Amino acid sequence: MLVLLLSVFLMINLHELGHTAISWVLGDHSAYYRLVEYGPHGLRCIGCNHYDAAGLGYWSRVLVPLGGVLTTQLVFWVSLYLLARYRRLRGAYAWVWLGVFLLDAAVQVVHVLPVNIAAVHAETGVDLADVGWLICSRYGISAAVFKLLLALAGAGYLLLAAKCSVLVMKSGN
Repeated sequence: MLVLLLSVFLMINLHELGHTAISWVLGDHSAYYRLVEYGPHGLRCIGCNHYDAAGLGYWSRVLVPLGGVLTTQLVFWVSLYLLARYRRLRGAYAWVWLGVFLLDAAVQVVHVLPVNIAAVHAETGVDLADVGWLICSRYGISAAVFKLLLALAGAGYLLLAAKCSVLVMKSGN
């Protein structure tokens, strides 16, 4: 249980640091995140990233919301590589660690599905909804098509990553 809690804590922080780091690299040095943020009506969010979207160009505004999940997936794949290389690291804790970081991708996809992207007129703070809004607005893609493509790509990615994980964890050196 302790490994699960620590993994989730690290995953959320690394996810938010990914947004912030990309914001900084792309020129917004005022970007920051808070692990927990409260507003006038109670809990506002867990993992809040703050950056100046107006000061960024189109592709930067696409990359910043993707920064969190790209970071957690980088940790996932580096961890999987290390587990493939160093057999002694494998075990129940490694499964928990991999699962938490891999599931961030699934959570991000599921998080966008109920959002009415067509009604969005600015960044929402929902990572893939923001990406969807930017892409749909610019290229005239319907929100339904974007969500369908995202769900299919997400499912394919999760199947591939899960298969790779099983192969690594069951293989010899």
